[in-house]
Amino acid sequence: MRRLLIILLIAGGFVAADLTGLAEDARADKLYHTDQIALVPVDDAPLKAGHVINIHPNGPQIFARERYFLSGATPSTTYQVNLLVYPFEPECDGQAVVIPTAELKTNGVGNGTAQAVLRPADIGEALHNNTHGVSWEITLAGETVYEAAFCSSVALD
Repeated sequence: MRRLLIILLIAGGFVAADLTGLAEDARADKLYHTDQIALVPVDDAPLKAGHVINIHPNGPQIFARERYFLSGATPSTTYQVNLLVYPFEPECDGQAVVIPTAELKTNGVGNGTAQAVLRPADIGEALHNNTHGVSWEITLAGETVYEAAFCSSVALD
């Protein structure tokens, strides 16, 4: 029952938004600083470089900002970026809650960027003041083609 409640809080609480044109004040998180996490191809997916920039300003306007980058992926393709949250499991053990955050579209040479934002009100209260494991995957037609090179442990204020 607790696990179902946590999953419902997370799934209902995370909302991604496009930041195009927004300029908001953000302060650095005292617990989690900005990370650049490499994305690695799964199987034979083409990729020159890729990463997720995970920023946790924990300010009054923005709780977390994620930026995604692919270079040398399949040209003219739309990918789905998913945040994988492991509630109360900082080592990313167990079953992840999959939260779609953004669509990433590549250009004619396979380069693309996207971003997502999580605001304080978007995060379920049960997750505040706890540490969770997070990771990312990028999918195409429901199949994972790129994934984060490692799990990040994030303490939510």
